[in-house]
Amino acid sequence: MHKARPEQWVKNYADMLFAVALQKTNSREVAEDLVQDTFLSAIKALENYRGEASEKNWLFTILNNKVIDYYRKKGRRQTTETYLADTEAAFDDSLYNNGHITGSTWRAGWSSEADANINDKDFQQVLSNCLDKVPVKMKPVFISKYFHDLPPDEICAMFEISNANLWVIMHRVKVILKNCLTHNWFSNT
Repeated sequence: MHKARPEQWVKNYADMLFAVALQKTNSREVAEDLVQDTFLSAIKALENYRGEASEKNWLFTILNNKVIDYYRKKGRRQTTETYLADTEAAFDDSLYNNGHITGSTWRAGWSSEADANINDKDFQQVLSNCLDKVPVKMKPVFISKYFHDLPPDEICAMFEISNANLWVIMHRVKVILKNCLTHNWFSNT
C-alpha cells in the first residue's frame, strides 16, 4: 500500500508530468496549466487515494484525464497515428535537408574518451543545446528513458506509444544527438 506525500509532488513529479503534458499538447502554457490542474485535482481527491497504485501512477492517470478533457473541449483528439506522423516529420526536419542527411551524421571517430566528457561543464552545455534541437514530441520520451531511467513499458503507457515506436524514437534522438555532438563538441576537442 502506497502513502501519498503531497509535499513531495512538485519536487518528484512536476518535471515528468510537464514533459508528458508538453508532448501531448505541444504548448508550454497548456502543459503548465494541465500540471497545475493535476496537482489541484489530486489534492482535492487525496482523501479518496487508497494507495493501491503508486503515487506517480495515480498522478499520471489524473494528468491523462486532464489531457483528454483538454482535447474534448477543443473538439479533437490526438491519435497515435497523428503522433507518429508528427514524429516522422519532426525527425525529417531535424536531420534532412531536401532529402539529404545534413553534415556528417554517421561520422565515425568518436573516441573512447567520450564517457569522460560527461562531467565536463562545457560538454554539459553543448549536450543541453543539442537536446534543445530534439523535436518536442521526442524529447520527453528520450528524457524519460535516459535521464529518469524509467522502464520501457512505463514510458509506453505514459506517452501512449507502442514498444516499437519507443525504440524508433530512441534511435532517432540518438542520431540527432550524435550529429549535433559530432559537430559541436567532438570536432572541437
